[in-house]
Amino acid sequence: MAKTIEEIKDRLASLSLSESEALLTEFLEEQPKSAEGHFLLGNLFRKQELWDRALNEYLVAMDLDPSSPAAAAYEMSQRILNFYDHNRYNQ
Repeated sequence: MAKTIEEIKDRLASLSLSESEALLTEFLEEQPKSAEGHFLLGNLFRKQELWDRALNEYLVAMDLDPSSPAAAAYEMSQRILNFYDHNRYNQ
């Protein structure tokens, strides 16, 4: 088990999505107040298009650290989910 968030970030690139999720989940069980850990888990869920789980992780990260990049990720995810192309759907 990686002990620091830097070790986690180094390992994520070489792991599958399921392995990355397991690693981050285990890390967050030991370090539940890691805003960066919740942000990374949110990014992982976003990559899998698990939007509700991603948004929840971003909210936790923002609660722990209001200056977290999770705020921008949350807003971007909301924009993606709320996108509606009138030209495509109202013909």
